Amino acid sequence: MIRRLKRQLSVIVLCLMLLPAATLTCYGAGTVTDTITIKVGYWGIEQSDYVEKATYHWTELDDNVGGAMTTHEVAYSFYREGADHRFGTVIDSARGFYIEDLIEYAGVSLRDIQSISFYTADKDIGYFTSFTSSELFRTERYYFNNLAGYLTPVWKDETKEKMEDVLLDSRAWNDKKVVKPMLALEDSWATYDAGTENTGPNYTSMGTGNRFRLLFGQTSPQESRTNQTAKYVHTMYIALKGVPKVKQEKVELSQKVGAHTVTFNVSTGDAAMIQELIDKLKWSSSDESILKIKNISMQAANQYNDAITVTIDYETLKAGEAFLTGSYLGLSVEGGTVAMGEGGGTGDGNGDASGSGSGGDAAETGSGNAGSDKNKGDETGGGLKAYVLNDDIARLLAQVDESQYDQVEVNENKQELGIMPFIAVGAAGLMAAGAAAGYVEFIRKR
Repeated sequence: MIRRLKRQLSVIVLCLMLLPAATLTCYGAGTVTDTITIKVGYWGIEQSDYVEKATYHWTELDDNVGGAMTTHEVAYSFYREGADHRFGTVIDSARGFYIEDLIEYAGVSLRDIQSISFYTADKDIGYFTSFTSSELFRTERYYFNNLAGYLTPVWKDETKEKMEDVLLDSRAWNDKKVVKPMLALEDSWATYDAGTENTGPNYTSMGTGNRFRLLFGQTSPQESRTNQTAKYVHTMYIALKGVPKVKQEKVELSQKVGAHTVTFNVSTGDAAMIQELIDKLKWSSSDESILKIKNISMQAANQYNDAITVTIDYETLKAGEAFLTGSYLGLSVEGGTVAMGEGGGTGDGNGDASGSGSGGDAAETGSGNAGSDKNKGDETGGGLKAYVLNDDIARLLAQVDESQYDQVEVNENKQELGIMPFIAVGAAGLMAAGAAAGYVEFIRKR
């Protein structure tokens, strides 16, 4: 006992000694937590790389002392299958705020969440428990009132010291209430043996010794998850769905030999990730003999609150096909493509490509890309045959200097085509099945 007391006093003295040097949170086993921190990151990266979104002291959240969150008094039930041959229930009467309200207050969108891991002060390494977003927010959960009273013990013998099983009265399903996942500021945890009658909430004896306690409810009367109701929660690690994405459907790179600049936007999924991506997002060329990156700059996007604007100076060295790829801590940037078509031109090199995704000079330079990610081009002799959707034919003709060709033939095909590939790699890489298309054939002068 004396040794344990000395160890606890050593922890307190260490915290006090460090206070003048830095703001430090010192947690010991069974220590109530005063702050809750929210960190965000992408599914698949190490949680040590997550970025802090917000940290709140409990007084900032508790509306009883002027905090920002609306608190609720709610009871949560649990079913326990004890290794000691005792079956029973728990009723935790709690006051706290709903987790979805805290997440919204912190500025994180529920629809962007893949999972949440909860870290506690009584577990030194790793998280205590984790839930997917679907488990926590889209699965209906209940408080079963007087659950112990709906469980009839099956005793092993007449001594009634050990239970073999319990029988559930189906009326338990009629005595329930929908509850939402909560972080409790104060609570009262009461256990009952199966068969105990008239059990219910008690909000008069709540204490703050378990703050912040995770409570979430049951999906059925005999769902047993008491091991996941964490005490002393201090950090929530929120894994965002997906990865950074190019917002435009297609960003075309110039195929003319020479220096160019391309600008486009990348969605971060959450505003907290903006600076992280600016610092750590890497870009590379798929073929540096064709496409060479000269300079990269990134900044917060002006028109979006959860995106960065990427500007890349690059040089097209020769004809060919190449594209830019982005990566962040091993995750590849997805979404639209940043690519040039097959072939290539020999222009003066004074041009650029914007992030609008509009068509360029592909047909004019004989590259095989007719300026749309919905087309297919193929070279025929000294000219070019470009397969395009009927609606795009007029736009294509307007881009081409027809004096370079002996003949231009237009064929509008009203029949629906099956799936067919096109040269400019788009988000799917295929023309939509059933699209009405034709072709324009440019016959080169000999």
